[in-house]
Amino acid sequence: MARADLHIHTIYSDGSDSTEQLLTNIRNNQITYFSVTDHDTIDGVLHLQSLDLTGLHFFPGVEFSCFTAYKKCHILGYCYDAGCPAFQDVLIEGHAKRMQKLQLRLDYLKEKFGIIFSKQTQDSFHQMTSVGKPHLAKALIALGYGTTIQEVMDKYLTLHTPNDKVEAAKAIAAIRTAGGTAVWAHPLGGEGERHLTPEEFTKQLDVLLQCGLQGLECYYSRYNQEEINFLLQQARKHHLFISGGSDYHGVNKTISLCELNNFGAPVDSSQLSLLTYLQHTASSKSPNQNHTSCAF
Repeated sequence: MARADLHIHTIYSDGSDSTEQLLTNIRNNQITYFSVTDHDTIDGVLHLQSLDLTGLHFFPGVEFSCFTAYKKCHILGYCYDAGCPAFQDVLIEGHAKRMQKLQLRLDYLKEKFGIIFSKQTQDSFHQMTSVGKPHLAKALIALGYGTTIQEVMDKYLTLHTPNDKVEAAKAIAAIRTAGGTAVWAHPLGGEGERHLTPEEFTKQLDVLLQCGLQGLECYYSRYNQEEINFLLQQARKHHLFISGGSDYHGVNKTISLCELNNFGAPVDSSQLSLLTYLQHTASSKSPNQNHTSCAF
């Protein structure tokens, strides 16, 4: 049984693993196929491609924080041309919106709780490509405001920041223009979120299909068998690629690599039709390499 995980985060967004640490963990967990999908940045992907990937199948990814007229969502992109202008535009917009959110959160902490980070800490935030709530939570923990990331986020970082995401239609179009594949991440809801009802899912899916969505992340670390079966049925009904990912963040979340459901059952890579497609794409681009990478 070959193992695959197509939804992984590193220190380049809100994960705790460096690319070197992640690669060690990938090998130690005997994972054959994997993708790094950091939030609104491909810096980790670019660095990973400079490392020794012998014997592995690596698929460059990204996760865009998006919205539609109906709801927010996260869109994963795989095997894109990183230099495509439309794709670069969305990366730039995603970064700008993260910086806007950062300032709103810093102002909120100051005004509501009287918390002001040192200039050095604030400068470190602004130097990050993909700063998010976990980074602020860690800094708050260091100042004694709590003991766990989730506890601190729930207590101090619940501020709603409007207009803080990229339009899903724009993100999907950019991924596809760059020759990539667009997949709806954790389509029933991610870590710590209320899961969508079938009716809510269908409304959002209808919108995303009109935007050019190509796949669903059916296997996900927080989904039970009933939810997975529902998503598989929807993917097949709408002729969408089937994907699977853990949403691994290292020690920042209680999710293990290759944890593709919430009941501990292994998932063979052959169940992921997206993987078959990406492998074909990769082999056509790099037929002479001893590892697979479908980046341009």
